[in-house]
Order: sequence, then structure tokens, then C-alpha cells
Amino acid sequence: MQERLGFKQTDRQRLSEEAAKLRDEALRKPAGIERDRLIRRAQDTESASQVNGWLNSRDLQPPK
Repeated sequence: MQERLGFKQTDRQRLSEEAAKLRDEALRKPAGIERDRLIRRAQDTESASQVNGWLNSRDLQPPK
């Protein structure tokens, strides 16, 4: 597998950008099911970003 050259984003940056993109897209949609789904996906993406941050934290200790 060939590694991509250039700037490499962190997972947190990528997830934050994806959540912002989903929220912007949701704001352009009329109220309804599709808009609700986009908002839910944005919330899920933000949650994934937070969990990823916790798991990659330097303060995280393995179980004893």
C-alpha cells in the first residue's frame, strides 16, 4: 500500500471537518427527515472525535 504524500490530517481534525460539513449541509436542507439525519450524523461524528481524543490521551492508563 502506498502512503499518501503531503499533509496528513489527524483523526480529530478530519472528524471535526466532517461534522462541520454535515452541519452546513443540514442547514441548507428544509426541515424534514434528511435534515434530521444529517444533524444526527454530525453529532455522531463529534462524539467519535471526542472518544478518539480520550483514547489517544497521554493520561489514559492501562487497566491494572
